Amino acid sequence: MPCPSQTSGFNVPNYVREEEEEEEEEEEEEEEEDDDDDDDDDDDDCKQRTNIKFCVLLHKTPAETLRLLEEAYGEAAMKKTQVYAWHKRFSGGHDCIKDDVHSGRSTTATNEAIPQRVRNVVRDDRRKR
Repeated sequence: MPCPSQTSGFNVPNYVREEEEEEEEEEEEEEEEDDDDDDDDDDDDCKQRTNIKFCVLLHKTPAETLRLLEEAYGEAAMKKTQVYAWHKRFSGGHDCIKDDVHSGRSTTATNEAIPQRVRNVVRDDRRKR
């Protein structure tokens, strides 16, 4: 969305335009980093699920499995309820380590227009201050 001063006939100095472009580039980089962090979380969860499945094959109890995960992953270990739930699933014959698709409302926006409108509102609000 063009800056209001660009559309109203005012001349905007080049350094102002460059600063705005730099801000937009930084925001895009931050979004990409956030996406990468989400991928890392998913990879870590998959690794832990694989370890839970392995413990089930070794006939470890859910409590033993939790203790081993906490020993291996420390603060990043899955919570007790998750470990017990996955242990139960694998014990019941569930083979896939990926999470099931859930019905209902998506936790992220699937329409790029909505986040873009939010960014524009925030950016316009910053300019007013």
